[in-house]
Amino acid sequence: MRADGSVLLAQHDARVASALASYLSDHGYLTRTTPSGDGALKTLAQMAATPPTLLVADAQLPGLDGIALLRRVRADHRFCGLPVVLLSSRGLAVDRIEGYRAGASAYILKPFDPAELLAIVDSLHTNAMLARASSTTEEVRALAAEVASTRQLLQLLVQVQLGGAAADTLGRQALEMSPDLADGLRRAGGSPPPALL
Repeated sequence: MRADGSVLLAQHDARVASALASYLSDHGYLTRTTPSGDGALKTLAQMAATPPTLLVADAQLPGLDGIALLRRVRADHRFCGLPVVLLSSRGLAVDRIEGYRAGASAYILKPFDPAELLAIVDSLHTNAMLARASSTTEEVRALAAEVASTRQLLQLLVQVQLGGAAADTLGRQALEMSPDLADGLRRAGGSPPPALL
């Protein structure tokens, strides 16, 4: 199984859904299936805490069709970035353009080669994981900078509380730091050194 590799399949034909789920499972993906667009929305809502890596939807679903489903997914802040592959028997340029304008990540014409679908799923999965890793890396960097600033502020506060000749030097150091640290030191109470005022 691929780490975090899960696919929601919205496919009204039970045989096709079963074959696709089996094929993707054989290649390491966890799969869930639903026969309708409305079912896909309900399943996504149930999976909101740990959403699938991507959605593969038939464009000709009964009720809420694949295009309408895609528009609803794109309008939901929880899933707007979810990669969506549309499977369609409609191959005219106008149909493909409609799919892409609705936000499709890929548009595959039926009948299709399962290996092509797998290649697209693999590519979208990899891109989604890279985007998550990049986002996480940026969050970690921001947190590390915040922790370092807080650590400096705490060290300065301890030294200021100790008072003495070092307080003037500490005041100048705080001014050289970020304005947030100097402001935090000012708001910390006690008797801040004159250099901070």
